[in-house]
Amino acid sequence: GGIEVISAPGAGSTFTFTILAPPADAVMDSGASPMGAAMADEMSRILVVDDLEANRELLRALLLAAGQHGMEEASSGPEAISMAMRHPYDIILMDLQMPGMDGFAAARAIRQLSKENAATPIIALSANVLAEHVDEAQQAGMNDHVGKPIVPARLFATLNRWSGVRLQTQADADPRGA
Repeated sequence: GGIEVISAPGAGSTFTFTILAPPADAVMDSGASPMGAAMADEMSRILVVDDLEANRELLRALLLAAGQHGMEEASSGPEAISMAMRHPYDIILMDLQMPGMDGFAAARAIRQLSKENAATPIIALSANVLAEHVDEAQQAGMNDHVGKPIVPARLFATLNRWSGVRLQTQADADPRGA
């Protein structure tokens, strides 16, 4: 691809860019999904947890564009826990920085309290991408991390990696069920 600028004092500027991509018709005709075969072949039930409506709207648009219609939303940690207690999800996308109860506490509570989602992959969503933040998310029971601003290709690759995965829970590890 390339970027070009034509500018004249007092007349303004024109910016143009080109990218190398397949024709839009070819992508639509092939039935290809940006989420890949793993997510496209089966509908996943995804819980998106973020206190900001704009972030939930972005994720809704990305997931809908990829053919995912099984998305539900929570705007707080307590709401996410309540939803996780009532409904099983295939993946939970969890914002880390929320007022009241942050994503770390919400993930811990879901792991401890929700029988339906104790084995559900939880993916952290955060602008905090330093190694210590990723480690802290893992310590809270999250399985992966997607940085903000969200890069669609990274989000879809992460969703594909965790699609269809069920984690081993403590009850699964102990044959006595203790």
